[in-house]
Amino acid sequence: MRKQCKRITILFILFCSLTVLKTNEVFAETLIGFGDSITKGWPYILNSPNGARVGGYEPTLETLLNNIGRPSQVFNYGVGGEITSTGVNRINSVLGARQANYILILEGINDYNGGISSNTTLFNLGVMIDKSKAHGVTPVIGTLTPYPPHKVESLYNGHIRRIAQEKNTLLANQYGALSSNWNGLNQDGLHPNQAGYRAMAQEWFDALDLQSEVVIQPGVVIQPEVVIQPEVVVQPEVVNEPPDSYDQTPHGSEPIPVYHFYSPVIQRQFLTLDENEKNYLVNNMDGSWQYEGIVWYVYPLYETDTLPVYRFYNPDMQSHLFTLDENEKDYMAVNMKYVWRYETMAFFVFPNRKDGTSPVYRMYNQSLITHFFTMDSDERDSMLSTGEWSDEGIAYYAFPKTNDYLDDYDQTPPDNYDQTPHGGNPIPVYSFYNPVIQRQLLTLDENEKDYIVNNMSNLWQYEGIVWYVYPLYENDTLPVFRFYSSELQSHLFSIDENEKNYIVENMKDVWRYESMAFFVFPKQKEGTSPVYRMYNPSLVSYFFTMDRNERDSMLNTGEWSDEGTAYYAFPRDFQIIDSTLPEKNLRLRSSLSQSATITAQTMAENIKAELVWSNSKGIGSQIMYSRYKNNRWSDEVNITNNDSSNMHPCIGKGADGATYVVWTVVNDMQSKLFFSQCDGVTWTPPAPIPADFKSNTAPSVFVMQDNMPWIAWSGFDGQVDNIYFSKKTADRWDTPQKINMDNAVPDILPVIGMDEAGKAWVHWSGYDGSGNYLNYSSVWTGSGWQAENQEETNNNAFRAKIKLMLRLVPILPESVTNPANASIYIENGGEIQSLPLRYLEKAAEKPIQN
Repeated sequence: MRKQCKRITILFILFCSLTVLKTNEVFAETLIGFGDSITKGWPYILNSPNGARVGGYEPTLETLLNNIGRPSQVFNYGVGGEITSTGVNRINSVLGARQANYILILEGINDYNGGISSNTTLFNLGVMIDKSKAHGVTPVIGTLTPYPPHKVESLYNGHIRRIAQEKNTLLANQYGALSSNWNGLNQDGLHPNQAGYRAMAQEWFDALDLQSEVVIQPGVVIQPEVVIQPEVVVQPEVVNEPPDSYDQTPHGSEPIPVYHFYSPVIQRQFLTLDENEKNYLVNNMDGSWQYEGIVWYVYPLYETDTLPVYRFYNPDMQSHLFTLDENEKDYMAVNMKYVWRYETMAFFVFPNRKDGTSPVYRMYNQSLITHFFTMDSDERDSMLSTGEWSDEGIAYYAFPKTNDYLDDYDQTPPDNYDQTPHGGNPIPVYSFYNPVIQRQLLTLDENEKDYIVNNMSNLWQYEGIVWYVYPLYENDTLPVFRFYSSELQSHLFSIDENEKNYIVENMKDVWRYESMAFFVFPKQKEGTSPVYRMYNPSLVSYFFTMDRNERDSMLNTGEWSDEGTAYYAFPRDFQIIDSTLPEKNLRLRSSLSQSATITAQTMAENIKAELVWSNSKGIGSQIMYSRYKNNRWSDEVNITNNDSSNMHPCIGKGADGATYVVWTVVNDMQSKLFFSQCDGVTWTPPAPIPADFKSNTAPSVFVMQDNMPWIAWSGFDGQVDNIYFSKKTADRWDTPQKINMDNAVPDILPVIGMDEAGKAWVHWSGYDGSGNYLNYSSVWTGSGWQAENQEETNNNAFRAKIKLMLRLVPILPESVTNPANASIYIENGGEIQSLPLRYLEKAAEKPIQN
């Protein structure tokens, strides 16, 4: 685990005069990277950068500017999953928080995925350009990257080039920078890989055209007139500088082990001889860093003829570099300090061979932008033979691992413990689930919980509080011992002394004792409930739950065996629970084991669901369908089977059992609405819905009490997007009727439903004409639509419907890779809901990583 660079916090207080911020470092330019996850740098940057100088292209662009004598700062304000209407609402706060010369705007791909027409996208980009100029910041607009190549170029990029010309704005042709070698420059079909981000940085650099050098006179301190408001905390980033000298007195120390970790997620190596760092990674980073044992031995302090190895970290690439080359160290410290950040003098080794030492080889992977060190010559030769790694020779000499040095990492559980009742209150047990390795993690350590939530949410999904236990001994309780297997990447919790002793005596190489986790009751006490333990032999994993429905469902799959009641604890409603994060029952994840994630509510026999989604099938994308009944999804059905891009499906169902699906078919320069209906067995062939608009996107359907399907969508009339509706009477669809008031600004993303009185309502988002998108709604009067009403951001009625679906939404089939392109119909007794999942994703504050 890398050490964080320290920051200095300075509190400036304005008394009766203005305070001027002084700095010895002169920055020629300050740039803001603004956009979605492609700006953010996903998946390399997992948490919100929020203005940090990390990301996909930002540090590389900063280096390019620094290399021409223009020391610059490039800040990352990318937000994963953002659509342009959200960007319009966000950009003012970013521009107001950061004084900048340039803002690099790249947004629009999520609009394509989420049902927003290119007309509104271009309108929104124009608003962002205008807002940037109003703040005195020069905007640079980027063409969309190649996803999907033939769509973004024909639907969006021509217009982006035009709007850049019309508004006299700098243009960065990011599509052109990547499209010629997109297969080699993308990570997952959507996000660039590191080589792709380097190409993007070069394109931004070329678009800026800042080739002239800035000459800084020696000893001249430039004092920009920055006015600091009262009680503003300024936190200049401090770059840790490598020392120029170190204690060269031989310490007579013994060689100590270098521990080796490898991350299969980001394909990186990590080396450390810090026992605490090693133990923390072993105990807390399941699935992200795999412990591979000791690789060689080095000196922790200076000894005769040794040199220090300096450790640098690149937050952009999430990669470490170790060097004992003073020239390389100095170059990085001076010229690349915002790319490779010095962390520590890691250890001491020999630059030349000494008795008993062996060479450590260093290699470099250009596409991954990472180094790899090994003492195994066979491993080195094998990696070089792939052609992906280049040989950088011998890094240094160290002592090889021998039988004299063994990794003695195993703690022995205590034979006894303090059995004095402490009189404490029960505290919560927090549950996490890892969809990659399908493992559960339980903890009552608040710091551990917060660390995982804040730093590892991509791997461990927080599911809230599951039950309450005692942190210390109380009368009639027993300790629960926590073990961890780095090989299995799994935890085991046991209250059984015999099991604990057997593991310690016979399985310590597999299960390593971590801690006395908490105290619980071995027998039921008033107010407690049983916690069940199950075992999956194929996953070699244990699972604990207090939910009998969840237990029964998992056992019914045949994959899990029942190991009975593990212990008794206080149920979740014992006291007020943490309501600041999504409930345990919110499990919007598509790649998890269904058997391990079905909740009590989705287990109810009266819950049925139907789901439609868009799934890429080579050239085009098809509309897929599945039903949820008896705790499982049915086999997927293709509603479409063609070469078109079938997008943005929605689903509704009538009391007569007929199911309706409406979606958008995107062609070169236009999009049309199509529908299909099913009588419970057979789907009708896709048929168009008459709507003579150039663009028809983001449909929403609801079947009313009379079994008549109503739809609302965003249609482009040649001037602007508006909200329209139609209903199907007998065998035909009515002429589209506009819902929103006449205006010259976009209205987008409608959802249609029915209120308690049986009246139809439509909720949508619209530009207010003065800088922001707001929420609007209208209700059907019986003969027409009421005048639109502006809603509060968190409209209670609409949010209540979303909340219902959040509680009821079942586990999605694995092939639903983009929930923003899916819609679900849920029937739970008398409650019926039909809603595009993009609203659920927004409500759950889990943006789709695009």
